[in-house]
Amino acid sequence: MKEIAKKLGVSVSTVSRALKDSPELHEETKRKIVEMAKEMNYQPNLLAQSLESVVPKPWASSYLRSPPTFLHPALAVFKTTLTQENTM
Repeated sequence: MKEIAKKLGVSVSTVSRALKDSPELHEETKRKIVEMAKEMNYQPNLLAQSLESVVPKPWASSYLRSPPTFLHPALAVFKTTLTQENTM
């Protein structure tokens, strides 16, 4: 993705979003990135993609430690479950 970003003068995150067909980007930008990816025979890193859903985000753990008090009580159960799973 870094090479595609460098060739097109965009950020790596823009390339990532374009390859995931994000609605946040203009269609023309996505088209150029997808075309360049095809030209360069880009293959996604499946290991990195699988880690994306497994590795906890730093903001999530800090949020779960002290959620706002106005949240629904059901979220307390969610917090407890996640906390228990992370300590196993």
